[in-house]
Amino acid sequence: MRSFLNSVLAFINRESLTDLEFNALPAGLQQVYDTASYNALKSVLIARGNADNSVKKLQGYYQAKGVTVSGNGTVASSNIFVGSAL
Repeated sequence: MRSFLNSVLAFINRESLTDLEFNALPAGLQQVYDTASYNALKSVLIARGNADNSVKKLQGYYQAKGVTVSGNGTVASSNIFVGSAL
């Protein structure tokens, strides 16, 4: 399973899963291109931060594989920098 997900990440030029990321994935993922594996990888990319382009690449990859994914590939973000002096 891990090698399958890492091959997807490699295709979109992202780093392989760390042990913590892999252990945090939901149980029961299959080695198929489906919405469950898409959502799992999307959550990993979002957790890594600065993921807009990566999520768009992931979405395009899964759509090319014939999977219907929801959303427009953008990640909600904020321009507020917490802890900054005004």
